[in-house]
Amino acid sequence: MLNKVAVVVAFFFGKRDRALSDNSLEVVDLQIENLSYMNNDNVDYYFVVNGPEVLDIHAPNITVINRDNLGGSYGAWSHFGNTLSHQYDYVIWCEDDYIFCQPDFVTMLINKFHTCPNAGILCGFAHETTRWKMHCAISCGITASYIIKENGNMPFTHTVTKTYCDLHNIQFEWSQYFMENNRFLYDWSDQYYTIFYDGEYRQYGSGPPLLCALHYVKKYYASLSNFYQNIHNLNLKEVAKYERNTSF
Repeated sequence: MLNKVAVVVAFFFGKRDRALSDNSLEVVDLQIENLSYMNNDNVDYYFVVNGPEVLDIHAPNITVINRDNLGGSYGAWSHFGNTLSHQYDYVIWCEDDYIFCQPDFVTMLINKFHTCPNAGILCGFAHETTRWKMHCAISCGITASYIIKENGNMPFTHTVTKTYCDLHNIQFEWSQYFMENNRFLYDWSDQYYTIFYDGEYRQYGSGPPLLCALHYVKKYYASLSNFYQNIHNLNLKEVAKYERNTSF
């Protein structure tokens, strides 16, 4: 029996740092285009939009949810977790300016998730330092719906965020939620890598790429088609490889 999977992409069209372009809807077009490169059997996509802007699109396998801008991406994800996750076996979290970039990413994530003993969530990069407790430093990832059912209500749907620090605090709380009931955080960096962007490009992990910042795609490739033509030999000359450091 095939697993039923939801991919939940959090969107925000307001003012933001490191925006992809002045055209806030460009990310919508790229996200929809990216689906054409993926194997989408038994997969439903949800675009959860943090307002006040409203998105109205009609595309196969995509449901749009418009909501108030509360809790950032974690609020958008929590909204889905609290209302619709019970309809699925697995939920995959993503943000509007990132794409999963392997056609079989759903199967890859599910298989990797099940190699992790007592996993609460599998994310792009889980990290702990002398300053910061264990958390999902790259929060896009996968969880099983039964974990949300066991843990109960996801608490971020009504959180007001005014600063980056507010979102950073929610990031830690999000991670702690998936560590309830003696579960653990894992990442895929030992098997796949993520190209991350926060003003500069960094590679987290090794192996084939699994998650990629759209900002990187737009800078180095003429189109998504061109990006996928080079997916096995990406231009990483200006991408710093992150070395895990626990001393700060």
